Amino acid sequence: MPVREIPRSHTSMIGQHSWIPGGGSVALESLLERDFVSLMAFDNDVVKIEEQPVRIIFANKRSYVPDFLVTHANRGLRLIEVKPKRVLDKRQEEFAPKFAAASKFATERDWTFEIWTEREIHIPRLENANFLLPFRRETPDPGLAARLVRDLHRSGPISIYQLVTSCWDDHHEQSRGLATLWCLLSIGKIVTDLNVEFDMSSPIWIGDQLHD
Repeated sequence: MPVREIPRSHTSMIGQHSWIPGGGSVALESLLERDFVSLMAFDNDVVKIEEQPVRIIFANKRSYVPDFLVTHANRGLRLIEVKPKRVLDKRQEEFAPKFAAASKFATERDWTFEIWTEREIHIPRLENANFLLPFRRETPDPGLAARLVRDLHRSGPISIYQLVTSCWDDHHEQSRGLATLWCLLSIGKIVTDLNVEFDMSSPIWIGDQLHD
């Protein structure tokens, strides 16, 4: 449960990010926070994201609440602050004791404390995540999905274009198949390298297969 309620504001975005299909949502107070959560949504090791997770008391009973606590299946917990770089640069003296307290708090619990700016967030992986996220709300056609997965199992890693055109000759079916493929990519049934902006020539493979 959040220890701090996100205030209503006319200057920042207030909203919810439903990052897992059928799961809960994360409250946000900025576009940059939205982008951070979108990135985390495509990290397969992330199992939970909590907003405003802990209140840290430091000098003269002042308090600080970091933005997120990210729980990983294999990499432990990360306490995250998300801020634009220009804000960090302008308010270094204000933030320094807060961040020092957060780092100490995290270390005492075998967590890590990290500060994320647009430099870490606005990367090609985010573009791919933003493209694929809407397809997580779609239900892929089971017949088309089975065809794609079966043929990809047989072929091994091939390009998106090669898979779709090998499955169907008809342009209408190819279009439907491509929409289904985006759904499968969005849930990790079919995967590609999300760190590189993908297109029709990008190699894809089955999610449980190793890619050499």
